[in-house]
Amino acid sequence: IVVRLAGGKESLEPALPSSIAETFFCIVNFACASFYEEAVYRLYLPETLRTILKEGLLKSKKDDLKTKKERSAGIDTAHENAAPEKSAEIAELISETLSVIAFALSHRYLGLPAIANAFFAGIVLRICCKKSKTLWTNTVSHFAYNMLSLVLFARMQ
Repeated sequence: IVVRLAGGKESLEPALPSSIAETFFCIVNFACASFYEEAVYRLYLPETLRTILKEGLLKSKKDDLKTKKERSAGIDTAHENAAPEKSAEIAELISETLSVIAFALSHRYLGLPAIANAFFAGIVLRICCKKSKTLWTNTVSHFAYNMLSLVLFARMQ
């Protein structure tokens, strides 16, 4: 609304920078945004959600086992040992899924195709992050992808 009232364009059509200063700020903006998104959506969010969910599920399982112990004297130790592993797998799956969905929905201002693109890119980037164990390869990849998208979409217009 502020952009429109100030006389700017209301659409989000990509345009290539027209000066050296605009090019510089575009590059800095894309670099910072790429690092920010990678730090939040590839490291902080999935790991934090996994920890919270894992602790919550383990506490729930322990409470459930306590009530079962009170009801019966014989306890199946195999089930007791499998519970933390199963809880960790469930926490991992939920945290990964929620992180990718959050990343995809953070691109909703670009429309439905961008949401779908961000969803699949989020999956690939998270796998790369887990394999490489570093944020920098993802940041460089994300930056390069954003720059390439800008150039390609601006040329198509």
